[in-house]
Amino acid sequence: MTIEDTKTMRIDEDYRDVLQSYVENCPDLTRMGEIDGKPIFACGINIFWKGVAEGWVQVFDESHAISIVRAFRKIIAEEIAKFNLHRLQSTVRADDIRTLKLHKHLGFIYECTKSEFYPDKTDAIILRYKDEH
Repeated sequence: MTIEDTKTMRIDEDYRDVLQSYVENCPDLTRMGEIDGKPIFACGINIFWKGVAEGWVQVFDESHAISIVRAFRKIIAEEIAKFNLHRLQSTVRADDIRTLKLHKHLGFIYECTKSEFYPDKTDAIILRYKDEH
């Protein structure tokens, strides 16, 4: 994924700024999925320390949900092996039901809730990837 890729995505400007900063500072930790040259999702990991990281995903075209789940599961497996991760977590807004459902399909399980985590005081749900294999 490149900075130019982020400029062509239909995303909220606040998220675009965060994503551009992340791509600029951690280019090897970001991925983008495309179909017919159009981005359908972006994802990546933030490494906290050896063996521990947080994964993130942003879906741009939900009509390709099955393809996104398959691709993301493959990416998760690759990143876990590449960085020898024993813990991969994700933080999701408690009111973002679609993203919570997506994470469940990706293999994440509920771990805990952080109260008033976001600037608007919305709770955050901490999910942990649980490899079923």
